[in-house]
Amino acid sequence: MSSLAASGNLSAQPVLYPHRNFLSDIVIDFGPRDTLARLFLKADTEMRRLGVELSFAPVSLLMDLNRRHRDSWKPLVPVFDSEVGGFNDENGYLIVGRNGAGDVVLTQAARLYTLTQSTLKEEVESMRFFYTDPEKTRLADEWCRISCPSAATLTGRVTFSGAVWYRPDYRKIGVISILGAAAKAYAFTKWYTDITMTFMAESVFQGGTWRRAGFEHAEWEVTMNKLPIGTLRAAMVWMNSAELLAYFERYLATPHAEVDRRVNQRTA
Repeated sequence: MSSLAASGNLSAQPVLYPHRNFLSDIVIDFGPRDTLARLFLKADTEMRRLGVELSFAPVSLLMDLNRRHRDSWKPLVPVFDSEVGGFNDENGYLIVGRNGAGDVVLTQAARLYTLTQSTLKEEVESMRFFYTDPEKTRLADEWCRISCPSAATLTGRVTFSGAVWYRPDYRKIGVISILGAAAKAYAFTKWYTDITMTFMAESVFQGGTWRRAGFEHAEWEVTMNKLPIGTLRAAMVWMNSAELLAYFERYLATPHAEVDRRVNQRTA
């Protein structure tokens, strides 16, 4: 059990569902098998040392978790809304971390976008990036503008990462680099994406989180007006697949445990 003091929403009961360690559910479909197997095991080992066990959860639980911890977690962008945003277990995934008491103390999710008929800029500004049916669902004063240079030409298979939350007593202990590596690696081997990216609020960006999360490029700006998360200015941070693989190697450069052969041999 973690020695960290409990905090957060004390009235919220643990979200219960069948779960098992995330290594049991990982299949290495694409990418360098040995590198990815070692990365997953390293991330699992490091998280366990912090008293946290990672597992996958149905994406439909994300909104409930977000509501339960509203005292330390802003509303989600519709990208990760299963009801109006089209987020589901086919185009996305959710990783949660539990402490020894069974409480969910951290989350990270990702979603796949296949941009073959339009660019990222077109999808974002039309609000199709956020809503399954934006004309029907979005509010009249809800809009998003993106002036990042790469957005106008960015196409292909894109992983959008987000829904990152750590309970306050689990912040500033290094979990962002561990979970970030594991989540990016899983998205890559699952979807073989060309680009990994997210929108990062200015206040978070200025704290250096984008670098700790491993992103290579930062472009301004993304302006969101009156979305559920609020009105904010954000950066688009991203990396391509070659940069992603180099990031995995940097993560593995520190001493790590022996590769779990079950993960190394489990391929589709």
